[in-house]
Amino acid sequence: MDDKRESMEKTLEEREELELGVEFEEESIQFVIVTLAEQWCAFYGSAVTSIATVETITPIPGTPDYLLGVMYYQGRVESVLDIKSILGIRDSAITGKSRVAITLSGEVQSGILVDTVEDVVDLPERKIFAPLHTMEQAKKEFVTGEIEYRERNVVILDLAKIFERVLKQEDRGA
Repeated sequence: MDDKRESMEKTLEEREELELGVEFEEESIQFVIVTLAEQWCAFYGSAVTSIATVETITPIPGTPDYLLGVMYYQGRVESVLDIKSILGIRDSAITGKSRVAITLSGEVQSGILVDTVEDVVDLPERKIFAPLHTMEQAKKEFVTGEIEYRERNVVILDLAKIFERVLKQEDRGA
């Protein structure tokens, strides 16, 4: 009986060692979490090249409302977009916490005015959920998913689709 017990214990120990030795490498994705008029949103970290404080934004006459103007940043002139109107979010004032996320998607590089930058986080892919079906249609077409952050639902914005809309409106002369 002791031999049988020792054999079972040895087998169990071997299995535990095997289970402990298994490492799961889960892909993580970086997000830059921001607010737009008190709504929590996120950009994929790979699309945000830097975050700038809001200095002087020089308006350009005759441009659409969403194009606030240009700013000088690290030796370059960057356009600054206010995507709230594109997303159907009410406008908000520029404050000391406002920032410009310098973003790059495809061939388009532009600054996006945000009310705050809350955090930069790495999350596993399994933490990304499909967007809610009840989301406003104006915003839904620009959302790729949702994540939970600090017990809040945060929508993940698709910069490629936002920039595509901006370019289409420019082509139409909006």
